[in-house]
Order: sequence, then structure tokens, then C-alpha cells
Amino acid sequence: MSPASTDTLERDPVLSEAFAGKFAHQLRTSITALQGTHFLLSRQMPNLPPGAHKPVGRLLDLQIDAVRNLKHSVDQFLEYTQVDELGQAHQIQPIALGAYVAKLVQLYNANIQPRQVRLVDRLPPDLVAHLNVNLIDLVVENVLSNALKFSPADTPVTLEISTRSNEWEFTVEDRGSGIPPGEESVVFEPFFRGSNVGQIPGAGLGLAIARRAAQHCRGSISVAPLHGSGTKILCRFPLRMTSGDSRPVPSAQAR
Repeated sequence: MSPASTDTLERDPVLSEAFAGKFAHQLRTSITALQGTHFLLSRQMPNLPPGAHKPVGRLLDLQIDAVRNLKHSVDQFLEYTQVDELGQAHQIQPIALGAYVAKLVQLYNANIQPRQVRLVDRLPPDLVAHLNVNLIDLVVENVLSNALKFSPADTPVTLEISTRSNEWEFTVEDRGSGIPPGEESVVFEPFFRGSNVGQIPGAGLGLAIARRAAQHCRGSISVAPLHGSGTKILCRFPLRMTSGDSRPVPSAQAR
């Protein structure tokens, strides 16, 4: 790409995100090809000499793990570029808040067995909120995914939901490795990876997606370390969003 083209992308965030989306779709096509190749190679395992089954099987396992991690990163990248589009759709609707969050957690738990997210519901009965479900889904799912990823398998992850004045909020607490001192202010930046993540795979986009979606909902998201170990994420939103509430997120250059 020429320097002039690069300058144009940097000045025009809409064009830049369109380019990023097309590039991510191309990566998805390559990943699909890799998955197909892996499947075909796996089908040939019975034809290998007996002594080759174990080492080749180990290599195939490493290959598919790498492909899955790459696919997850590309999917998150696409999600990140599509948040603004979801925010501009103005799909505000009345939702029974407690039932909605309970269903989200139930669906999430169905996909992560045997681990479970524990829900603590402190909402008044039948409380209704007006919100953009697509955006709130992104916030909840990415915050939960981040908490589970960095928590040991035998430790709890708790989502607590409550209301105050004309707002509703949820917190997610985990007992994982926590956030190193001095990194609290940058955990929501795109592609940021904590200095203590070790070999845990990821692109550093989960919390960035959550913040971007929360901002479009006129909401806020913050993080606080817990005593001992672990992290607490607090997300807060107005109980009544209107179609004019969704706002564009400032570009990285403007922040």
C-alpha cells in the first residue's frame, strides 16, 4: 500500500474500518481453507504407519488449536469494527431486564460447561429497561468471556445486576490473576494485553469491544482490582435509552 493510501486510511475512520472489515473477511476465507485442510489430513490418519499416529495426531491438535485461536481473534476484530454500525441502528426496545440478563447467563453457561457464571439478581420485580439489545449483548458477553479466560477453572465468576435511581448496572467479579498495578487505565484500549497474561491466547479486544458498545449506550465501564486476586468490572447504563442517545465513539487520535 502506498504512503498516500495509508494516510487516507488514517484520516478517514469510516474508510479505515471498511478496509479492516474487508481484510478480516479475507482472513476468514483463509481460515476456512485451513480448517478444510485439517479435516482432510485427519481423514488420512488411518492410512499412516502405526508409529506415526501419535506424533502426527499431536501436530494436528496443535494446528487446529492455532486455527481456532486465529478465528476467534478475527471474529473479535470484525465485532470491534461493527460496533458503530450497531450503535447507529437505533434499535431501542423495552426489555424485562431481569429475565433478559438471566437468559443471557443461561445461554452462556450452556456453552462453557462444566464452568458456570453465577447470577445475583438484585433488581425490583418486573423492571423494564429501554435499551439496544445488540449492544448490551456485546458488553455482557465480552466482559464475561474476559473474566472466564483469566480465571482458574475451579474459581467462581459472579455477575450481579442491580439498579440505582434512573440507571441499572451489572458487575462481573472473578478470582483470576488480576490486573498488574499501573495497567488499570489501559485495559480497555484495543489490542492491549496485560503483562501477566502468559501463554493465554487472545487479541486484546474483548474489553475494548465492551467499552465501545457501552459508550454507544450512554453507559460507562470501569475496572477495579480485588483484594488478594481477581478483578471487578462495573458497567452502568440508563434505564431508558432513546433513539437519539447512541453516540459515536471518539477515534484513538481524538482520545
